[in-house]
Amino acid sequence: MSESTRKSISKRTIKPTTKLLQRLLSSPDAHSPSKVAIRISMWTIAVATMTLALALSITNGYETTLKAKLSENLGDITLHYRNPLNNWSLQPAAIDSNIQKIALSTGGVKSISPHLTRGVVLKNGGAIAGVELNGIDSLQTKFGFQTPMPSDHNGIVISKSQAIKLGAKIGDTITLFILTTPFPTEVNVTVVDTFEVGMEEIDDLIAWTDRSFLAGTLSLPPNFADGYSVGLEPVMADDLEGITNNLDEALTTYPVAIETTQDRFAHIYDWLSLLDNNVTLLIIIVSFVIAINIIASVLIIVLESTQKIGILLSLGMRSRQIERIFILKTFTTAFKGATLGLHIAIFTILLQRYTHFIALDPGSYIVSYLPMDLDLLTILGAFLGIVGLATLFSMLPAMIISRTEPTKALKFD
Repeated sequence: MSESTRKSISKRTIKPTTKLLQRLLSSPDAHSPSKVAIRISMWTIAVATMTLALALSITNGYETTLKAKLSENLGDITLHYRNPLNNWSLQPAAIDSNIQKIALSTGGVKSISPHLTRGVVLKNGGAIAGVELNGIDSLQTKFGFQTPMPSDHNGIVISKSQAIKLGAKIGDTITLFILTTPFPTEVNVTVVDTFEVGMEEIDDLIAWTDRSFLAGTLSLPPNFADGYSVGLEPVMADDLEGITNNLDEALTTYPVAIETTQDRFAHIYDWLSLLDNNVTLLIIIVSFVIAINIIASVLIIVLESTQKIGILLSLGMRSRQIERIFILKTFTTAFKGATLGLHIAIFTILLQRYTHFIALDPGSYIVSYLPMDLDLLTILGAFLGIVGLATLFSMLPAMIISRTEPTKALKFD
C-alpha cells in the first residue's frame, strides 16, 4: 500500500473516530462525575474571572479617581517661590510671566496658574476649623457659584463637611483668622459656595478664596503669589518624573522649588501601591485555584473515560488526537465560564459606576464610594489569561492518555 493511500485512509477514519469520542465523553447521565466536574469547573472559572475583573477595575478605579481629583483641585506640580539664599525659606513674590511662559512651553504641561496659600482658622459662633486657604484668580470660574461675590472680594468657598462642622450655609458671614506675625489677622468673610470632592484629604483641609483679597489681607501687593499650580496633559500624566526634571532644568535660574502632588500626598500613592500588591497576590491565588480545579476535573473525566479511550487507542487513534479533544473540551468550558464571569463583572462595574450603591467611609478609604473603572483592555486581558491558564493546565492530566495501554484500559472498571 502506498504512502498516499495510507494518508487518505487515515483522514477518512480520524474524522468519524473524533466525533465518536466527543459523543462518548458526553455522558447521558446528568449526574455523572464528569458532568458534575465540568459544571464545577465552569462556575469556578466564572467566579475567578469575576473576582479578578472586579479587583482590577477597583484598583484602576482608585488610581484614576484619586489622581484625577488631586490633579483637578491641586494640580500635578506646584512651583513654590523660595528665598534665593535659602532653599527652605518660602516667601511670596511678584508673579513672573517668564516662569509661566517657560512652564507652558515644557512638553506635557497643560496649564499654570498663580496661587497664594496660608494656614487659617475658620470660626462661626463657637465652632472652629483649621484649613489651608488657597487664593486663586479664577474662583468663580472654578466653582461656577451663583451667589454674587462681595464688592471687596471677601468671599470664601468651603467644603460641605466644613460647612456642617461650622454650622454655616451659603450667604453666612464667618470669621477668618490668618496666622500672621506678631498677632493673628481677623477678617470677616462671606460663604459664597460649598464644594464636595469626596476625598477627606481635600474636603476637610482645604478652602478657596480670591487671591487678590488674600494678598490684601496679608498687606501684600495684588500681583503677589507664593507659587504656581501646574496641570499636566492627561495623556502625559504618567511621565511625571520626566516633566518635573525638564521643568527643573528650564527654571534653574529662577527662585522656585518644585513639589509634585504625588510627593505631597505620598501616603495615598503608597496605599495605591499596596492595592497593586494585593492584586498581584490575588492573581497568584486565582491561578492556583484554577490549576487545582482544572487538573482535578480533567483527571476525573479521563478516568471515567478510560475504557472508551482504550477502545479508540485499539482502533488506531493516536493519543495526541485524544488529548486534543480533552483540551478542546476544557477550553470550551473555560470560555463559557469566563464569559459568564465577565458579564457579571461588567454589569456590577456599570451598576456601581452610575449608582454608587457601594458606599465607603472616607475616613478609612479616602473616598466616599467604591470607584470602579471599566477598562475593557484590562478586563479582556484577565479573560484571555484565565482561559489560557485553564487550557494550559488541562494539558497535564491529558498527558495520562499517552501512557495508557489499550489492553489495561479495556479492563479498567
